[in-house]
Amino acid sequence: MAQLRTKLSADVYSVGSEGYRGKQENNISYLGILGELVAQNFLIENNIPFESALIVDTQPLPEPDITIDGIKMDVKAVKPNTYDLYVNYKAHLNEKKKCEFYWFVKLEDNHKASHYLASYSEVNNWTVKELRYTKAFVNKIKRNHTQHENNGVFTS
Repeated sequence: MAQLRTKLSADVYSVGSEGYRGKQENNISYLGILGELVAQNFLIENNIPFESALIVDTQPLPEPDITIDGIKMDVKAVKPNTYDLYVNYKAHLNEKKKCEFYWFVKLEDNHKASHYLASYSEVNNWTVKELRYTKAFVNKIKRNHTQHENNGVFTS
């Protein structure tokens, strides 16, 4: 699926383009797909009705990954060995891609995941950093947030 997503969006993420992510493109697609599937599975397991965008489409679309009761969420997967949350700077400021929440799925050892929610307005206050391929809003993962009854879900 990641290879297909990468090939279908090759014109958007080609060398010299604004969205170019180098040799990491396939890994980024894989991680994104995994995060979206884990989020969908969480909702299904907890009997929460939702709508979702297609996992693989002919080109990247600005629609939200998941919508719950009209609330638009953009799912971001976080690698197990990462302790920061990232949101692409230009995507965040793009009115066509605006969402109410970012849902971060941090992949953990033993096939588990922790879930973090950040509101759109909260991300505006994060630190902005220039990364290898792009600029991003960055924030440390904080485990002192409220943990909800669904184990592993943290919100501000």
